[in-house]
Amino acid sequence: MENIQVLPMQSKDKTIIIDIMQILSDYFSPETIEFAEEKILTLTWFVAKDKDIIVWFITFENISKSKAKIYWMGVLPSYRHQWIGSVLMKQTEALLSEQWIKKIELLTLDEHPDYPGYLFTRNFYKKHGFEIKDSYREEDVTILTMIKKL
Repeated sequence: MENIQVLPMQSKDKTIIIDIMQILSDYFSPETIEFAEEKILTLTWFVAKDKDIIVWFITFENISKSKAKIYWMGVLPSYRHQWIGSVLMKQTEALLSEQWIKKIELLTLDEHPDYPGYLFTRNFYKKHGFEIKDSYREEDVTILTMIKKL
């Protein structure tokens, strides 16, 4: 963990982030990956590197002067359950707080038999103080809006 550095995404990181999203295909559909490729230059991305290897990423957008929206976050499977996500989420929150962001919003899936990994995702966000604000149906899944006040 002491070798992990959080850095703004560099141009050379773009294809690696998309590769990580493809590795995490249980969480990122081909449509989501395509959308991420389109948005990669318009959103704020941070990566975590272990030496020179990207092991984690997060992307967000300031949607108002005091509110940010997290779009995607992912960590390589071999780096899961090592507290990296928790440490990096706290660093991201500190960064957003420095920008006068008071609230973070994100979307995630509710329970669905085709997406069992999202139980871990929801619990991760809840552990970090996110609360369910709203939900809506989209096709055959329920989308949750979660928020956290900083």
